[in-house]
Amino acid sequence: MKSAKVNELIALFWPLLLLLLIAYIHLMPQHNSMWNLRFEGYAPDASGLTADYLAEVVHYHQTEQAFARRPLTTWLVQGLAALSGLSMAKSFVLLQLFLCWMGALALYALSPTHRQGLLNQSLFLLGFSLFFAWFPPVYTYDEPLQYLLLFGSLAAWRSQKLWLGLLLLTAALVARETSWLLWPAFFWLFGWGEDRLKGFKRGTLAVLLVYAVWFFASEQLIGVSQDAGSEVLLRFTLLAQNFDADHLSETLWMLFLVVGLPLQLCLLFPANWPKRECQAFWMALLLNTAVVLATARAREARLFALPLIFAWPWLATAIKSMFLEVEARATQLAKGSWIYLLLVPLAYFLAKYSFTQTAANPSENWFNEYLFVYLIVIFEIFWLWWMIRRMPAKA
Repeated sequence: MKSAKVNELIALFWPLLLLLLIAYIHLMPQHNSMWNLRFEGYAPDASGLTADYLAEVVHYHQTEQAFARRPLTTWLVQGLAALSGLSMAKSFVLLQLFLCWMGALALYALSPTHRQGLLNQSLFLLGFSLFFAWFPPVYTYDEPLQYLLLFGSLAAWRSQKLWLGLLLLTAALVARETSWLLWPAFFWLFGWGEDRLKGFKRGTLAVLLVYAVWFFASEQLIGVSQDAGSEVLLRFTLLAQNFDADHLSETLWMLFLVVGLPLQLCLLFPANWPKRECQAFWMALLLNTAVVLATARAREARLFALPLIFAWPWLATAIKSMFLEVEARATQLAKGSWIYLLLVPLAYFLAKYSFTQTAANPSENWFNEYLFVYLIVIFEIFWLWWMIRRMPAKA
């Protein structure tokens, strides 16, 4: 009992330490994030935050039609500011960090064991899309709340609580409508069986009805002008931009930085990753990636992270499978480990010279440095996998 309580306390406080690191990265004087933006007259105040810019961000999400239909994060920021007396900027930052913390706790609850839960929390918060969440051009706003609601929906469906899962999915849709892209994967995981199939059909109709009512009522409730047709046409012009000469490398590297490691682990070390969960991740990944590349700015890396809802609970499990394989061949792998060092210069060259940033200055963030470390990890995992396939485990 005492051990369980200690584990719970560790799971509570470990993500807080990681969030302190993230906050430090975003407030470093040499960095230029949404929090301490220095651009066209904007500058940090005595608190270190660019208060006028962050207040404008919240206001913009009230007035621009695509964002105003996603009011939950804005309402929470405004509510916190009204209750606490804090500025809009401080309320925005504290709320986003709190939602990330709650998301990490929900992910821990979804993980198979305590140690795997802590590792999953680390991979969640140290992944590119959250580690650099508020840097241009990642520009995170609704995603921390969306992740929390989707983790809750996943937990509810795992517990056979279909209608609670549907309620949380509806809330995730209002938080950010891209949650619909996960519906096929949710159905693949939980929609099998005659009783479940009927429930999903009814539930889908109910969620569609609720969201349709919200979509069309939002014009009167929050003053959003519905011009969805023009919005869709505008978005489809972004496909060419994502693959033009100026943006191609950024598009590919942003996709890689977000989904490269989870995809690699799913492909190479799936032994203890449940097959259907892995397939759900693939389904969500293919659908979401196609939609992002066709209708959004791919440089906004957070957009690629949505399918990881199905991967984050199992990444530590895949890593455990890898280390079990490595342990069985430790002596043989140690003999050839020097060969791996030849890949370090390649990682440096790719990170420094092939990743072009079009919406940020590389000297004002650590994107290229992160890519260098990320490539080393990716290369090492590939090397281990290749060596494992060549060497039988000792009897």
